[in-house]
Amino acid sequence: MNTSTHEDASLSLYMQEVSHTPLLSAEEEATLAQQARKGNQRALDKLITANLRLVIANARRHQGRGVALADLINEGNLALVNAARRFDPSRGIRFASFAAWWVQHAIDDAIAAQGRAVSVPPAQLSEINRINKFKADFRQQNERQPNINEIAHATNKTELSVKKTMQGSIQQHSVDAPLTKHSPVTLLDRLTDSDAQPSDSLLLRHNTARQLHHAITHLTQREQNVVRAFYGIDHPQLTFAEIGERYGFSRERARQIRKKALRHMRAHTSKQ
Repeated sequence: MNTSTHEDASLSLYMQEVSHTPLLSAEEEATLAQQARKGNQRALDKLITANLRLVIANARRHQGRGVALADLINEGNLALVNAARRFDPSRGIRFASFAAWWVQHAIDDAIAAQGRAVSVPPAQLSEINRINKFKADFRQQNERQPNINEIAHATNKTELSVKKTMQGSIQQHSVDAPLTKHSPVTLLDRLTDSDAQPSDSLLLRHNTARQLHHAITHLTQREQNVVRAFYGIDHPQLTFAEIGERYGFSRERARQIRKKALRHMRAHTSKQ
């Protein structure tokens, strides 16, 4: 058995073992996270192990971009460990949702550093990584992507400079090029149905939607109306001004109600 075949077999065995690891309930996850924050290494290890499939699923979606699958998994696993150490269950979100951003960021960094078709100067690569880190942190804190102005302000750069820097993060690929040096398989052969969603994304979306609707039911009717309208849940998405006009209060009052409602939702979710 040559080295490549041995590595493929080891990777397959690893992924098979991970797939048989039972998932954690929200209660089990919160308990382990609380113990881990107190220095319990066994609890931390169990939290990490139960979420290794998240890394594999993410890494698989980035195959064929110049970095071996095993390397992507290694980078993602390191990020998963970092996320587990930082995770605070009192914030009211599941660990998979929290860790996904860290894992994605690590895999993006690995591809940016190793898998780009055009060489990028180290200084520019450092700026790309700094911007990507800010975007991931901002999304985690604000529940949306930052705009170009916010990125420029946070990184002390002009908007034009940010745009030029991020152009270096665009990956170039030929769909007719082999995925590996000795493989006849091309990227075109691996392209999947664009309408199909990965099973882990569907599971995460379903779990998030279930928790969201459950949390909303514990709000007052006015808070429910504002949250559903602002985020477009079972309603067309509206601005604060449009919400105020619909329900008979000011734009600022609509904003205050949404802020209070989100605080209630986080408090209720953390208790679960």
